[in-house]
Amino acid sequence: MRVLFSCILLLLTTSIAYAEVVNFSDGWARESIPGAANGAAYGTLINTSKDTLTLERVSSSVAKSVEIHTHVMDEGMMSMRQVKTLQISPNEQVTFEPGSYHFMLFGLSSLLQSGQSFDLQLHFSNGETQQISIRVK
Repeated sequence: MRVLFSCILLLLTTSIAYAEVVNFSDGWARESIPGAANGAAYGTLINTSKDTLTLERVSSSVAKSVEIHTHVMDEGMMSMRQVKTLQISPNEQVTFEPGSYHFMLFGLSSLLQSGQSFDLQLHFSNGETQQISIRVK
């Protein structure tokens, strides 16, 4: 009986430890143009927890580095800026789309090709990481 209880407890704690931090949907990236060294990825994040989450870093095997960027109007000119950390409130939805937040992929290891998929790893301030999938269009 002790062994059964221990196994059930282990299964419950394992499933809690690997629960998704956020829901991610509609992940996509544009196909690279020949000679492009960089790319961008998009999608929708929803914080389903009851805590504010802080996205500190993003990484991927398809790029040397990944940064969160947004577009801002600065002295009448639209420019792209890096966002060092992104706070996501409970139940908040953040849409990554052209002209807004996006994942900027620097130093692509190869061109992104239509039909291909790749993963991004989201790193949160609480130590949690989550892998999300991006489909190239």
